[in-house]
Amino acid sequence: DLIKQEVQLLEYLRQCGLEMGIVPTLFYHGPFNDGYLMVSAPLDDQRAPSDILLTQRHFDVLRELARRKGPHQMLDILLQLQQRVDAMRDYLSDTWYQRLSKALQAVMAVPDVQTLPTTLAHGDFTPWNLRVNQHTGQLAIFDWEHGRRSQMLLWDAFHFKTQVDLLVRRRDAETSVATTIAEVMHSPLVQDWQLSRAQIQALYVGYVVDASLQWFEDRQMMPHVVPHEDMAQDRRGQMIDIGTEALAHYTAVEEYKSA
Repeated sequence: DLIKQEVQLLEYLRQCGLEMGIVPTLFYHGPFNDGYLMVSAPLDDQRAPSDILLTQRHFDVLRELARRKGPHQMLDILLQLQQRVDAMRDYLSDTWYQRLSKALQAVMAVPDVQTLPTTLAHGDFTPWNLRVNQHTGQLAIFDWEHGRRSQMLLWDAFHFKTQVDLLVRRRDAETSVATTIAEVMHSPLVQDWQLSRAQIQALYVGYVVDASLQWFEDRQMMPHVVPHEDMAQDRRGQMIDIGTEALAHYTAVEEYKSA
């Protein structure tokens, strides 16, 4: 299913004619034994690993993806997230179920978040899924199996920062939340959408909820394949708690101003 999803997205990207990033060229895709096979062109020899920092070339790609608005609104994404949480009720601990539900309620309470647009997203925008052309500086982007045509704003930027913090820098949750919000808030992506601090915080919490759910869903469906990474998931839980608490503060301040 993931391979089919990647094929569909790559075919859509080919129609989009992206200029800032390079996506794989499909050679073949179709049923194979009891699964599905995709063959794409290899990368050339002139590509180096991506930096673990979000640079201008990364933001150029993310801005180009963000200009492709999705067919849904943020409210649709949030309702889908709650449905996924409820579907995992028997698998999640009480702590995680309450944490995720409380976080989504806090996100929905932020003014004007539900009506935000959605955009095209890679779904796993991380240094290990990117290569840099040493001559042109362009990014080659692969592994689109988690990509979506409708995803919440800033998802890819949050994911890049958070995954690097969790798996490379091994930062604690509080430091990761603070640095991620600060860097993304001052990025060209936020300038394009004129987002408020509370909206950025809400989008961040929505992202961590989604990423945490993906971890649980993958672990439930493929326990023999997915590495546990329990410590990383514990830190995601802490990130959600920190973000939810901040959202409650912003909401209370806005209600006070209105009164």
